[in-house]
Amino acid sequence: MSSIADWIYRPSWPTRVRLAWRWSRVGRRAAQFGRGWRYATSRLTRDDALEMLWDSEQVAGLFSLESFDQESVLESATERWGEHAALPDLVARACRRVASKWNSDGETRGAAEDWALDLVAEYAAADGIELKDSWDFDGAEEAP
Repeated sequence: MSSIADWIYRPSWPTRVRLAWRWSRVGRRAAQFGRGWRYATSRLTRDDALEMLWDSEQVAGLFSLESFDQESVLESATERWGEHAALPDLVARACRRVASKWNSDGETRGAAEDWALDLVAEYAAADGIELKDSWDFDGAEEAP
């Protein structure tokens, strides 16, 4: 059985809902402050960056409907050239260049990845890195 003090100080259900809502807003604000602090101190994680991107889209009212990412280009590059220690850096450089120059025509993802893979090959050649292209069908024997 509860005491009289518990009954007197226990907030009603609508009050508890309002308090929970306010505490959830405080928690969201604290998370935003934490992301801002990590951004200011150059410790931003990929998840933080994606959260900030989503928040920025909501405020600006501009939504990126097409995108490509480093992970998919790295996967394609690994499939094409095999495992190589220099691939992640080459792919990152290529993706940054494509993202800064790309103008969409509706076929963004496939074409952007193809361009990034071409740039990976260019950067590897410029850096003196030899990549074995498993997609090169010019030297393949023709079927009888």
